Amino acid sequence: MRALMRMAALLAAGGLCVLILGRLTMPDAPLTERRAAALSVQAWPMTLSDENLVDAIAALSFHHRLARVSWDHSMLGADILLRGGGDAAGGLADDLVALISFSFEDTANVRQVLIRVYRPAGGRKELLFYGDPRREDWNVSRKAAFKAAAENGDWRGLMEACGLKGTPAGERWLQHVAKS
Repeated sequence: MRALMRMAALLAAGGLCVLILGRLTMPDAPLTERRAAALSVQAWPMTLSDENLVDAIAALSFHHRLARVSWDHSMLGADILLRGGGDAAGGLADDLVALISFSFEDTANVRQVLIRVYRPAGGRKELLFYGDPRREDWNVSRKAAFKAAAENGDWRGLMEACGLKGTPAGERWLQHVAKS
């Protein structure tokens, strides 16, 4: 009988310890929730690096294919390869807006974006446009002109606002787009 009493006392003491230890984490629960919330919030603007370049670019949605993306210190390079189809022009405007807005509004350390726009031509790529917009040139009025030109389909204004120059093939493409 004594052994049974000892066993009951030991079980009661063990149960009491479990309850007390369970209560010790209760005051820490609000702190844990705040820590989890702080870790899940991403700081904007983000700092682009070799480690997060792929994830950052993959989070953007493009109509055309990004043939190449590179990161060299504070310069982001992007080669856009046009896909065939009826809405190539509208898709390109959206892609340029997404790329430049991401570079200068969503990141803190992109100082320059090297953009080249190609179209497939008989098994090779034909350069249409190229340019290197810079953060220091990206002011409120230029940003407004850029977005207005993209919305209105003003290709000349769009190219000028984002600092792209056209090759002879690009000029022919622009004339074709203007007729459409």
